[in-house]
Amino acid sequence: MIRTSTIALVLLASHWILALVLWPGSGHPLPIEEELRGQIPTELTWWSWFSLPLGSLTLVIAVLLLARWMDRTPLFLGLRERMRFRRLEPAARERVLSAVQDALEGFSLPVATLFLLIQVGVNEAVAGRTSLPWTLGGLLLSMLWFSALAITSPRRVRKVLEEEWEGGSESSEVSPPGT
Repeated sequence: MIRTSTIALVLLASHWILALVLWPGSGHPLPIEEELRGQIPTELTWWSWFSLPLGSLTLVIAVLLLARWMDRTPLFLGLRERMRFRRLEPAARERVLSAVQDALEGFSLPVATLFLLIQVGVNEAVAGRTSLPWTLGGLLLSMLWFSALAITSPRRVRKVLEEEWEGGSESSEVSPPGT
């Protein structure tokens, strides 16, 4: 099975390739952008074009790194649950942490998709084409996807925790704090 992080990295690479291929260069107007000084630039700059793939890269990598970091510490749990987590057998802990990691990695997909769709929309605007229904539909679906994950992911993790606690996979020894 393909990991979510692999799909997210493929989306990131696709976004960068798309941005490089569609880079309009100089001379194209971008009427929707305004500089900090309040002036409207007459041409599309490198920074304004590649800030979307850079933002996507930053957010997705941050989410993936957070997922890896969560693999080392159960700070996502409340104090009572953390104490019970520490009493779980190592294999049970691994299943719980894997559920958390999968949940976090899942958030990288709608984020990468959202930034990619925004890039396509900007390209359409620069080219003078309007595909507003398609672009807005894609943006709306990405945001709904993200919202659905925000609702379902904690429930899935909670279910795994409860299964491990009810399954009697608690050990008699308590692990040191921070694990």
